[in-house]
Amino acid sequence: FGGSDYHTALVAGGLAGALDAPLLTVPKRGTNADMATALAEIERLAAEDCEVLVLGPETELDDAVVSAIKEIVPNTTRLSADTYQALAGVFYEKGAGKWNTSGTVILATSKGFADTLSISPYAYAAKTPIFYTDDNGDLAAETKALLTGNEVKQVIIVGGTAVVTEAAESALTAAGKKVVRLAGDDRYKTSAAIARWALGQDTTAEFQPDKLLSVDKMGVATGRAYPDSLAAVDLLGRTGGLLLLVADRNVDQQAAFEANVAEFIAPNKKLMTAGYIFGGTSAVSEAIEAALNAAVAED
Repeated sequence: FGGSDYHTALVAGGLAGALDAPLLTVPKRGTNADMATALAEIERLAAEDCEVLVLGPETELDDAVVSAIKEIVPNTTRLSADTYQALAGVFYEKGAGKWNTSGTVILATSKGFADTLSISPYAYAAKTPIFYTDDNGDLAAETKALLTGNEVKQVIIVGGTAVVTEAAESALTAAGKKVVRLAGDDRYKTSAAIARWALGQDTTAEFQPDKLLSVDKMGVATGRAYPDSLAAVDLLGRTGGLLLLVADRNVDQQAAFEANVAEFIAPNKKLMTAGYIFGGTSAVSEAIEAALNAAVAED
């Protein structure tokens, strides 16, 4: 996938998990050294009979990129659609027969990256497809048809009613689906709510995770931008580590970070053999790194 648009990359997390496939970011156009690096990695990863899926339309990845990949792996296919909502449906069809057997799906807003990013490692690990609402937070007709169909049994909504409407939730419950909404007052508290549920700590939820995530090998990334943590979805999905979004630009966000450390990290430090911070100090500050290391230090 291309790194210029998060929509495609984030709904790809569940598909990559279902297909047990690595995710690789490549440049939008194939005319620089970064493209050579990406092609070399594709060649290294490619098995003799493998298929490469190019995710997203030509506006995200030029046809010249696809041609360059086909020279290495002839069985290269572009998965695309006219809208992000329809693209999620295309991914769902591509993973047919390989999704989780519980019939669980994820519904998130297409208007921001943070909530979908927080749930993406779970989507990968639990082989769970992700769908987008329309621009108003409601269900587009094709999405509603899929999510209210017989194959879907349970829906994880990420984000509050401002981004995924009560009407969308009501349509799902009216169709007999179990629904759990994971949300907080902001992206950081929503990230914490997702982590709490994915760890199996939300005992009042309508249903529990198909696969529990862990604080061991968990990741921390800025909630202000997406590029650093897009590539982390593959790693965390494979290791089963959760992702927490952090920021340190104001008092409220710092308080949310400290609450997450107190709730998820410090109490479980004996379980942690490793953890990851994604991005440089301009994304996740040295102060946050120091606080994380202090929280897991031996007594």
